Amino acid sequence: GGRARGSARSVRMAAMAMERELLLPLLPTSATAAPSSPPAGFWAAVAVWTARPQVANRRLSGCRLQAEREVDCSAGGSAAAGLREVLAELLPGLEAEAEAGPGLALELLLPPRVERLKVVLRTVIPKAGAATCTEMVLQDFLNNTATFIPIDGQIAESCTFKKNNMYRLKLRHDKEDESSWFISISILYPEEWDADGILYPKTAWLTDVLLTKIVKWSAENKKSSFKSTLSLIPVEKYSQYYRNLKAKYKEIVKIWPEVTNPEKFVYEDVAIATYL
Repeated sequence: GGRARGSARSVRMAAMAMERELLLPLLPTSATAAPSSPPAGFWAAVAVWTARPQVANRRLSGCRLQAEREVDCSAGGSAAAGLREVLAELLPGLEAEAEAGPGLALELLLPPRVERLKVVLRTVIPKAGAATCTEMVLQDFLNNTATFIPIDGQIAESCTFKKNNMYRLKLRHDKEDESSWFISISILYPEEWDADGILYPKTAWLTDVLLTKIVKWSAENKKSSFKSTLSLIPVEKYSQYYRNLKAKYKEIVKIWPEVTNPEKFVYEDVAIATYL
């Protein structure tokens, strides 16, 4: 029998990967507004999650975008060769490390047909005292996928891909129903997922919370028209000052004389003071 039209989601377990998929709702448009393109909305959502992950994961202060490079494979070039050339520039310590062990074959991340790739290097910064994490975001515009790959080690000296915490966002068009689009999140090695509760929450958070937000942002196709205030200052320095001030004034929470929530007011003031 055919698939039920009202089915909005599915969960699939592949040979290794775990995937959850949601139907992308098509929002009604006004007579004067042009209909939104699902791929445009998807990439707008990916841009938000890549540059401002703190809007979804409240345990993060933000992130610093270190570099962006494009690989054009449409002129008959090899996508894998072009990608390796970009990675040699952005991650000079990767190749030396890969020679010492099996590493992650880049070919596994690339589908048979690729036209244009973008590589984004970002540093994700937590609010708590946890260490920052460097990630590579591999964006494939022909196949509408964004793969997030953590990097272990020092990128200039010796580093490797942390494959157990890799995940992928994907937009796909339903071939049987041209009006239906789906967005999925795939956790490529779910049995090896290393959840720290901060940089990498449990897999259920990705499949339930993050995916829902990506679908919502994609449907809205809204890019912020103004800069985040944290983009105007060094996020890592802000995060360090915030932790120091929070530790310094945490005793006020215990002796708060008002009936209002002490954590809300004290830590909001600490955040404002840190920014100033």
